[in-house]
Amino acid sequence: MILLAVGVLVAMPMDRDAEAVVSKAFVTVGLTPSFTGVGSISFLLDNTNSATYADSTLLNQAATPGAVPIPIEKDSNTLLYVWADFDGINTTALPLFGFEYSIIPGDPLPAFTVAMDQGLGTGIKDTNDVTLSASESSFVLTTCYLSDTQAPVAATVTGAGTGTVTSVPASIACVAGTCMSGFEKNSQVTFIAVPSADSYFKSWTGACTGTGDCVIASLDAVKSVGAEFAKYQAIRIAGTTSYFDTVQDAYNTATTGAVLEAMATTSASLGPLTMNAAKTITLKGGYNGDYTPSTTLTTTVGTITVAAGTLIAQNIVVN
Repeated sequence: MILLAVGVLVAMPMDRDAEAVVSKAFVTVGLTPSFTGVGSISFLLDNTNSATYADSTLLNQAATPGAVPIPIEKDSNTLLYVWADFDGINTTALPLFGFEYSIIPGDPLPAFTVAMDQGLGTGIKDTNDVTLSASESSFVLTTCYLSDTQAPVAATVTGAGTGTVTSVPASIACVAGTCMSGFEKNSQVTFIAVPSADSYFKSWTGACTGTGDCVIASLDAVKSVGAEFAKYQAIRIAGTTSYFDTVQDAYNTATTGAVLEAMATTSASLGPLTMNAAKTITLKGGYNGDYTPSTTLTTTVGTITVAAGTLIAQNIVVN
């Protein structure tokens, strides 16, 4: 099997018999960054080897209206896609559209690219027909080659954090952008999100929700799933999943006896702290991005005022 992915290229071995049954290409197109208030989206999809257009699918129903783009043949290798809803379209990081092309078995595999045409006025426009972008760089394209017995799944990694999304059966290992592969129709496909040390898994979007494994019990058609990873915030209440950007917010939430753990290196000040409640709090600094201890002091805490209660401070330099 051959898998092409935006952001990550993964090549899975395929024997000659398996390669001979490749009969279709599935192409997804999305936008980057996400747009709001879009009135129309139009683009050229160039196909270098004349695969025959078969069908189109709206992949991101939650973010978009229930229409599919209209294909207009420009020449034998190029289709113009036009999709409009002047009530407004809000896009997300997930692919918006899927396009299926038929391939004659044994022919060279087609390669697809998104293109713009100034004369045709292609691009992304708002509900007043004002151009938001006319650049190919605003479009994200992925391509996957399938047999007749397979359906495609697109997995997209988003968020300020980092991590890896893997599939069972093993076919996708995605760390950035959108990765796509084919799986046997009516089979169960499971996706597992594993965050990097300084991140945590926030949630699934698309075909799955929540934070557990994403299980597609029976793959009956094209699916799209998104995995959002977030960076750990700079201070937390030890032993919990409560993270904060400022020491004051952490203190306000903490109960007496709580330990507040602060990263040694932060991108912004943790701010000042005013203690005005009768509770005992321990403020410990010097933690790495994954909240393992380090030998570095935390130097981004502002002025501390203790009006009530007790503060125990460790590895903290107060500014």
